[in-house]
Parts: sequence; C-alpha cells; structure tokens
Amino acid sequence: MTLLNNLTKDAYGGKKRFAVLVDPDKSGTASLKKLAAIAGKAGVDYFFFGGSLLMRGKGEEQISVLRDYSDIPVILFPGSSLQVFPNAHGILLLSLISGRNPEWFDVIVTDNMFGDIITDLAAMIQGGMGIAAGGNINPEGVSMFEPIGGSAPKYTGKNVINPLAAIGAGAMLLREIGEEKAAGAIESSIRTVVTTKIQDLAAGKMGYSTTEVGDLVVKHL
Repeated sequence: MTLLNNLTKDAYGGKKRFAVLVDPDKSGTASLKKLAAIAGKAGVDYFFFGGSLLMRGKGEEQISVLRDYSDIPVILFPGSSLQVFPNAHGILLLSLISGRNPEWFDVIVTDNMFGDIITDLAAMIQGGMGIAAGGNINPEGVSMFEPIGGSAPKYTGKNVINPLAAIGAGAMLLREIGEEKAAGAIESSIRTVVTTKIQDLAAGKMGYSTTEVGDLVVKHL
C-alpha cells in the first residue's frame, strides 16, 4: 500500500490543525449546539464524527445539527459502514487501513494533514513507528527517504535505537531508482532479522545494539 500526501495545495503549511472528535453515543442535540458555538470561537478546523462502537442510528441527524450551527467541516471517522452518513463533508477511512483490510488499497492520495495522520497510523500494521520506512517523493527532482518516526535525540550516542526503519528507507530508495533486486534483498533480510533474531522492536529492548542489528541485516543479505 502506497500513501501519497501533499499532492494538493492546501492551507496546512506546517500549521497544527485543531480537530474535535464527536462521539455520537454521548452527544445530544443541546450539547452539539453548545459544542458548535464553542468550537467556532476556539478556531476548530474539523469535527471528526465517529469512534463509537455503539451507534444508535442518529448520526445523520447529529451531523445536521453541527452543520446548521457552524461552518466547520464534519469528517466521518467510521468504525463500520453503519457509521457512514451522506450529509458529512468527507470520510477518513482510517479504520480500514489500521489493521483490518490494508490490502484494499494500492495508492491513497490525500492532503498533507490527513496524509500525516494516515501514514502514522498505517505504521502500526507493520510493527510500529520504529520500523516503518517512508519516502518524500519529488517526481521532478531530488527525493528524500527516512524513517516515518523521524529522529530520536534522547537516544543519541547510546547505540540502542532500532535501525530497521532507516534500512527499510534505503530499500525504498533503491526501488525508486529501479534497483528492484537490491531492494527486495534488503527487505527479505529485514524480515529474517525481525522474525528470527531480535526480541523486541523497541529501542533498548531488541537484545542487540543498533550496530549489531545492522550487521545482522548485512549478514542475511
């Protein structure tokens, strides 16, 4: 599954967005009206509507209240198809890629903010942020490949961080430039090390140092 974000021009620009999650099972009409008023004054960017496993079928009515009393977009955050309502502004299908059916998707194109959310959550289905690799692809110039989790300054110089995300990013780079065989060899070695060698993916709990895990990957190429 490939996740592409920041392909559309939006107002994100690195600014943090303010989203409020609305649980439909705990929100009556009066409380939604009050929420809409408060959210408008607080500068809320989105309502995320959903997250409940016990919907009572009033979702469409509740969304109408939010739309009638504010101009804030309502984004569905469905746990199932029963929580999809036609009067919302959009749908964030996180639940479908967070471990249930990631194979349903080949490529997802979204804007920057939702791309950030989805890529972080999707990392969970491959072992966590510590092992997920990512690429910032520029079809017209230089691209950059890096671990999804970014840097970890608190581990600097300790030789305990999990290097597999960085190594996996290297494999992504090789695949991007057409070195499919080399990329496949690295990914195969990573799978071997994860399934037969290291005890845990977390920093300091692998049973090996950062250097030793890197050496194991090289050994199994």
